[in-house]
Amino acid sequence: MEPPKNKKRGKRLVQIDSQDGVQADRLPPKVRHLVNGTVINLSGASAFYKKKAEVATLLKDFVEPLPDSHYRLKNQFESWFFGSLSLFFRPNDSGQPADILADALFILGQHWAKIDSGKMPIGSIPTDKFLREAWKGADEWDAFLRRDARIGQGWLYEMSDDGTVRNWSGEFNPDVFDLFIRFGNDTKKPPTMRIDVKGKAVALFMDFWMIRNLDGSLGEHPRREDLRNNAGVVLDAIVKLLKTKLMILRPEKGRPSSRFGEQAAYLLDHQKKTIVQVANELCQLPLGATPSARRQCFDRIRKAVTNYYRHLRSDFTFDPERVRQTIYHVPGKVDPVKSE
Repeated sequence: MEPPKNKKRGKRLVQIDSQDGVQADRLPPKVRHLVNGTVINLSGASAFYKKKAEVATLLKDFVEPLPDSHYRLKNQFESWFFGSLSLFFRPNDSGQPADILADALFILGQHWAKIDSGKMPIGSIPTDKFLREAWKGADEWDAFLRRDARIGQGWLYEMSDDGTVRNWSGEFNPDVFDLFIRFGNDTKKPPTMRIDVKGKAVALFMDFWMIRNLDGSLGEHPRREDLRNNAGVVLDAIVKLLKTKLMILRPEKGRPSSRFGEQAAYLLDHQKKTIVQVANELCQLPLGATPSARRQCFDRIRKAVTNYYRHLRSDFTFDPERVRQTIYHVPGKVDPVKSE
């Protein structure tokens, strides 16, 4: 390795580091001639980008200004900077390398300041050991898995370009997407949950993701507002689907729940109670309920009982909905029923 050189630029001297930098083959090709060791050369950048890059010198312990728009990066910032640099250089980018490099110094320097000079994530992330010890329901979860073994469920749907969701048609279709939720089955580790989406819905959201800048702002794009709105529709649809399938959302008003129908059928057909007695027990009618209110309750009971018995037949007939969902079990446990 050659010793450091003094490179002459008019009346000023710039000390060039040839050690402790980054290997040239790890740098984007367009910028290799602007990096020497831990020093970056922004002398070819426009005044606009030079002024942006100069702001990074507020990170006094990490960015050292040198003559002629050169900057020495140090104290671990250089490793993070060079490791992230490829994000700013795209194959078909027509921008000047020095301008892109200067902009990268500003954006990555800004992010470095937000994460407390690289210390905040390391200092704030709890260890797996801590999270596992804080998990008070581990024994209950372990008992559930030995008894039931279900660790997740998935569903297939179709999504239009505008985010409208439809039931899966049962055919190969570019609009298909897979939504599933899974839980960890190793109680020696912290509790984990994954909500995964695969297919058309993800592609629509990726279109929006690609216009986001590294600092979280939205870049210029002719369809920026459309992409933003579409992403919101897609995300809302996914959350609503999941809440509906997990029965987190309450049933629509006026539609009796399956549990209500089962209770009503049991009271009527097993305990031989009259519909008036069932109404008093399930509808919680006040003592002075009007005839109209009582009729509405009676109708609700009759409808719920009819739907309950109809639902019992569904497991004995082919239902396309069953093709659209998958149950995930603990690996190796084919039979979810625990043997005695």
